[in-house]
Amino acid sequence: MKVLLGHFSHEANTFCSKNCTFEAFSSTGYYTGQSVIDVFTGKPHYLGGAIAAAKDFGVELIPTVEVSNAAPTLTKDCVDRIMGDMLSICAKHKGEIDGICMPLHGAGCAEGLADLEYYVLTELRKIVGDKVPMTVTPDLHGTIPPEPADLSNGLFGLI
Repeated sequence: MKVLLGHFSHEANTFCSKNCTFEAFSSTGYYTGQSVIDVFTGKPHYLGGAIAAAKDFGVELIPTVEVSNAAPTLTKDCVDRIMGDMLSICAKHKGEIDGICMPLHGAGCAEGLADLEYYVLTELRKIVGDKVPMTVTPDLHGTIPPEPADLSNGLFGLI
């Protein structure tokens, strides 16, 4: 079994007068592909737990991206760059993906996107279709409208 794994978590502060660039948003770290596994294995982090569980259950992970930060509204360029990396990995492995595990904060927004999480899930669904199970782990104080729930097979709040 192969599961696509990624972590794109934005806790938005829409009161800021300037939008957040990729360089500012990723200042706490930006990882793609195998570096996601290398950096987070054994770490007390959502991805560390997912990696450990995958190992325990014999699941092969297909890592995409890891980036998370609290920041002002993201620029379109920032989102396009992160999603470009995530979606290219997803598309490369399309026929192999048995499931998707995607922690998203639940309060993300970007230029032209009122709901970043809905956008991420919609774009993933465009590639894998409706039959691939997808789980999402939003933060407990995220703002989750019904649409992301409709696109996933399970929403599990994180503390």
